[in-house]
Amino acid sequence: MNVSFDQLVPVGVRYMVLSALGFALMSASVKYVSTYGIPVFEIVAARALVSLILSYVDVKRKGISIWGNNRKLLLARGVMGSLALICVYYAVTTLPLAEATILQYIHPVFTALLAFVFLKERVQFSTFICIFLSLLAYILWSAPL
Repeated sequence: MNVSFDQLVPVGVRYMVLSALGFALMSASVKYVSTYGIPVFEIVAARALVSLILSYVDVKRKGISIWGNNRKLLLARGVMGSLALICVYYAVTTLPLAEATILQYIHPVFTALLAFVFLKERVQFSTFICIFLSLLAYILWSAPL
């Protein structure tokens, strides 16, 4: 009874591991480049240029309009995404890498809270418990000893 790697590890899990590796390499690269004194905005601009080229090629390949269906929402998404990227890269360049990574991985907690407050989404009690425990763990972890 031989069990292959494909049977042991679902494809979704493999993509998640690959994604985590990509983000870890990105954070390490941003941290490394920042040691040479390159400003955060230049790092963001370089990343944006690469993303622009890759996205443009993919959108054209699929025959989709680069302006989307709702330009206002597309513009708002671009502005918010750019601000978020600047914040993430600023955290990576100024904080210890472990601390910046923890902040990045805690964003689903804030997403759930904001969806509850602004979108009036229902959140299960167990989710509130997880949110509370996540924030408590972060506070305890980041508190000075």
